[in-house]
Amino acid sequence: MPLLKSFSVCVRHLAVCALFSVLSMPTVGLLWGQEWQVFQHEPRPSLRGIYPINDESAWACGSAGTVLKLSNRGANATLCKVQRLEQSDFRAIYAWDSQRCIVATAGQPACIAKTMDGGVTWQIVFQSNFAESFINGMKFADGQHGIAFGDPIQGRLEIFITADGGSSWKTLPPDRCPVVDTGEAGFAASNSSIALYDDRVWIGLGGRNGNARLIHCPIPNF
Repeated sequence: MPLLKSFSVCVRHLAVCALFSVLSMPTVGLLWGQEWQVFQHEPRPSLRGIYPINDESAWACGSAGTVLKLSNRGANATLCKVQRLEQSDFRAIYAWDSQRCIVATAGQPACIAKTMDGGVTWQIVFQSNFAESFINGMKFADGQHGIAFGDPIQGRLEIFITADGGSSWKTLPPDRCPVVDTGEAGFAASNSSIALYDDRVWIGLGGRNGNARLIHCPIPNF
């Protein structure tokens, strides 16, 4: 069944907020216990994404090409340089462990980059063909299969999928992507507007008209 035809809409605004509050919670519990510690990096970037690996370590990303690898409960922080994307705005991030991490840019150029050596070197594994592409978030169903989505191009969301752990991505054809209203788009912050739950993809949308929508469909065949 085409992805577009299987999408449905929920207009319960409070349900949207409640669902993503539950589905976006990390499984490792509170990242660093009950006491907050401050890590400050100069110059000060705007951090928009975080992915906890366990209760000792995490990855974070943000503006000005910032990717941070945090360990020892935040006591150690390594600033990672993503080659060729030093000034990009990273808002979506996913990590398998302290060595393997993937980040996506919000805005131009719309790219996805992956490291296999703890952030020392990065490979650009995807770049959109559209100048206006804007990647909002990504999630993985398992170690290999993942999905990302971007703001609409010609009235339809961009949907990207991978079946090899993010080493390569393909864009779904427009007729398999959902139609959205004028001015409607996603929210790019720490993958909070996309979730995989109950064998379905859930995407939260908003827009200038102030409405919120939740769309969902079966996880695409990879």
